[in-house]
Amino acid sequence: MEEYTKEEGNCPSLIDPEPFSVFLAVAGFLGSVASIAGYIEFKKQMKKQNDEIHFKNINDKKNVIINYIKTLDIDIHLVDEGDEPLGTAEGIRNIIKSFDDEQFIVINSDIWTDYNLKNLKCLKLDESLAHIVLTNTPDYLDGDFSCDGKNLFVGNSYVFSGIGKYHRELFIKHSDVELGDILRSEKRIAFSIYDGKWMDIGTPERLEKARRLEQDPT
Repeated sequence: MEEYTKEEGNCPSLIDPEPFSVFLAVAGFLGSVASIAGYIEFKKQMKKQNDEIHFKNINDKKNVIINYIKTLDIDIHLVDEGDEPLGTAEGIRNIIKSFDDEQFIVINSDIWTDYNLKNLKCLKLDESLAHIVLTNTPDYLDGDFSCDGKNLFVGNSYVFSGIGKYHRELFIKHSDVELGDILRSEKRIAFSIYDGKWMDIGTPERLEKARRLEQDPT
């Protein structure tokens, strides 16, 4: 991997008035409905009126999501992946068939962060096929990567934050591999390390902790 940069927290607003393709990878966790609602509001403020959301394993929340979307003046396409989820990479391969953008941003739904998406929107991939955002490994995760200067390799110092900017060619080149394997094997991937707020909220306990921090940051 290549092109190391370091990013700080306390960024300004996430909202940018210029449209850009941003997709939410919904993992079916406890806060999916809230995440989708917040994401849709984000898309409305970006003035992007057509989008597609893939979801899985949220049977009890499906009607809530659909009814909420019906109240909005925005065209959202929900894709039910059923009992056998596509996985992030296959979901992306499915999505890119329906739009023309060469580059796009993907964000996991089961994270809590103050990361500023403008950092990725303005970033040029150049010769890279992706730019992924890493963060220091918290004590409740094992870690994905370590870094030696500008080189990234499999290790436990950093975790993939679930935030990245991708070129569609990445998923054409790796046509049958899941995202984690792609990131570990592809050489043309740039990365940055984010020092701001970030938490994996894939469990009810961590989701509740994030809610408390949101209400009382101190």
